[in-house]
Amino acid sequence: MQKRQNGFSIIEIVTTLALIAILVGAVFFVFYKQHSSSLSAEDIAKKFDCNRITEDVRETDVFCGNPKFYNDPTSVTKDDYAKYYDCDERLQGKPPAESAKTTDPGYYNAYYNCKDAAKLEGLRQDFIKKLQELKAENG
Repeated sequence: MQKRQNGFSIIEIVTTLALIAILVGAVFFVFYKQHSSSLSAEDIAKKFDCNRITEDVRETDVFCGNPKFYNDPTSVTKDDYAKYYDCDERLQGKPPAESAKTTDPGYYNAYYNCKDAAKLEGLRQDFIKKLQELKAENG
């Protein structure tokens, strides 16, 4: 074998580079498998017991209706959030009476949140943060 000026043969250099490439690939694969947490709708249903027949409400129930909420919370669009928040249905009716501010503030606020695009966007951003926290806690 011919020795290069630095004392290593071409075969030794190629072998070393191949081993490094294999090692880097293996590390990437292990990292990817550990951090790839996309689940199918069925896997999510099992993980969070979405089909349970109880009246308890869990924070993680939000993942049951839309796999995107679990798999990629940052991809939740304005339309996704408006649908989750039932804006179409809320805005079909009449605006709540002013008295609803005190008698039914949830209904009153939800209606006006749907009408206000800026407010709805702020709520969507908060929702995305909450989804990320829930996923981290329950991943």
